[in-house]
Amino acid sequence: ICRRLELHGTIDKNYKQSVLDRENFGSTALKSGAAIPHGNIEFVKKTCVYFYISKTPIIWDNDRVYIIILISINREDKKYIKNILRSILELVENSKNIMDLKNCKDTLSIIRYIEGVLND
Repeated sequence: ICRRLELHGTIDKNYKQSVLDRENFGSTALKSGAAIPHGNIEFVKKTCVYFYISKTPIIWDNDRVYIIILISINREDKKYIKNILRSILELVENSKNIMDLKNCKDTLSIIRYIEGVLND
């Protein structure tokens, strides 16, 4: 994920290590089946919330996750962190949402599902 974001100019080369360092401090996996890794704001050029959805579980620390949501927020957008996290947690705190997202067939259905959860 980080390599792709670096190629798109979203993060710099040090961001991946900052994500790994943060993960070593404590797992960002949730029991619902999602992980929400994030790194140091200093290495983010453009704010991005990247979703990776897997049909099969990924072993993350001692948990099984289906969705990885990499949060990369730059200094200018720091003021939005609480709102972004609140929305993400609203989405991933329920394991039903994780399973429904995992079963979405395409990007548009994923977007519509997320909008539906967050607009309820």
